[in-house]
Amino acid sequence: MEGTDPVVVRVGQTLGITNPNADSAWQVDVPGEALKMLTPADKVNKPGESGWVWRAMEPGTIELALTARTPCPNPPCGQAVLRLTKTVEIKPRQ
Repeated sequence: MEGTDPVVVRVGQTLGITNPNADSAWQVDVPGEALKMLTPADKVNKPGESGWVWRAMEPGTIELALTARTPCPNPPCGQAVLRLTKTVEIKPRQ
């Protein structure tokens, strides 16, 4: 999810993002209905190394955000939060 250029997909295509830290629990924020989550609901917070998969449903530009809380083996721990964002541009089918 690095870089400033948007990811470009077309309606009907899938988008996958690998999990950058399989030890963390994640919150996934995708506004609207432009991307449909294909990852099973019970795997969204901890998808393992395979990560997440969506299907592009409608044209538009959205900001996808993944927020992780780093595990804390010996509390008390500080608020170690990792937040990754990526712009996704969905184009109409050809």
